[in-house]
Amino acid sequence: MSGQHSKPVLSPEEYLEGERSAELRHEYVLGEVYAMAGAGERHNRIAGNVFFQLRARARGGSCGVFMSDMKLRIKQHVQCKWGDTSYEAGLCLDD
Repeated sequence: MSGQHSKPVLSPEEYLEGERSAELRHEYVLGEVYAMAGAGERHNRIAGNVFFQLRARARGGSCGVFMSDMKLRIKQHVQCKWGDTSYEAGLCLDD
């Protein structure tokens, strides 16, 4: 009989606690944690252009646009992501 080795699964709370003291950013998907790669100049230009266009369209409304330092917690899919740009429409913001 072959033994199956499974990775330990972290809860979202355990991930968030570890992320507070981590030197590198990680994303959390269904209990697993993945290290994020750094971004280059081209990537940052594209992300900046996307942010600018979304921000221009959201101005004066109730929607918010955020840059890359805003972590997204997607509760329905048990994920925590660092989006390059994020857009929220009518959702409450939790710390």
